[in-house]
Amino acid sequence: MVVGVQGNGRGLRECGYPFCHVCGEDRVPLADHVRCGFLPYPAARSGSRTERAAALMLWERRDTGGYLAEIADIPDPADRLRRLIANAVRLSQRRNVYAALSQVDSEPAQAVLQRVAEQRIAFLTGLYADLGLPPQRARLLARLAYATYIGLMRITAEAPAAPLSTEDLEAFTDEATRALLPPAQ
Repeated sequence: MVVGVQGNGRGLRECGYPFCHVCGEDRVPLADHVRCGFLPYPAARSGSRTERAAALMLWERRDTGGYLAEIADIPDPADRLRRLIANAVRLSQRRNVYAALSQVDSEPAQAVLQRVAEQRIAFLTGLYADLGLPPQRARLLARLAYATYIGLMRITAEAPAAPLSTEDLEAFTDEATRALLPPAQ
């Protein structure tokens, strides 16, 4: 489990709150994370500019680079895409750092979000190319897949009282997989 990063004036340390950035599960209310100085959230102001930048880079490295490296180890590209789709649908239904950062009007946060989006789209483009698609179609499907994920997060943020049921999540995952996984070449 990854925990938040707190600025304490002497550098970064793990804050100890049990908040998983990967699955979005929060056993502690968001307000408690803000009080402890969990830096990527917009209301967290306890760290210095350097500490906030370090926290953003830590999130980028762990939650994008680390996760994509883990997925890249799956040998079959169709299985990689199925896993990504299932995780994206599941994660989109919870509060997560990406969704929180997308609401921040800060140049460093926006720069990290841009790099993360570019990394994720490039990964998806490569995955679609591994499935045998021509470059243009691979790029377009990668953007469509990523737009689906971002859209799901936005819906969850804008209508948090209406999350999908477990049954609907499974059905939605199946539909998204049918829509985003091209037939075998």
